[in-house]
Amino acid sequence: MPFVSASALDSGTSLVGFYVDRWGWQWLYWQSVVIAPLMGLMVISARPASRSTGCLLARRRPLGGMLLLGTSVSMIYAGLDQGNRLDWLESGTVMALLLGGCRAVHRFSHQRGVGFASPGRM
Repeated sequence: MPFVSASALDSGTSLVGFYVDRWGWQWLYWQSVVIAPLMGLMVISARPASRSTGCLLARRRPLGGMLLLGTSVSMIYAGLDQGNRLDWLESGTVMALLLGGCRAVHRFSHQRGVGFASPGRM
């Protein structure tokens, strides 16, 4: 078992060197774009089925809420990331990303009645 964990830790350094030598340092970040959807599908398929319906995809509201929250956080991040480059309040793109992201967070938090932190609704 120690060999497996040690080789897993050491493989990251080799992978970084391969990416930088072959394709450039940008692929350190682009690997997440390739791997994240696969990880999301694995999480969704491994999630236990609902007791009331017996079907995983029949309960669409929690999945829709996760998509709404993920989109809103991505919009806010993109607005903050591009704000300095595009001159913050002078850019329609930055303002649309920030205001749209905040509106989506607000909608997510109020779509369940009392907010997203209510333990009975998660």
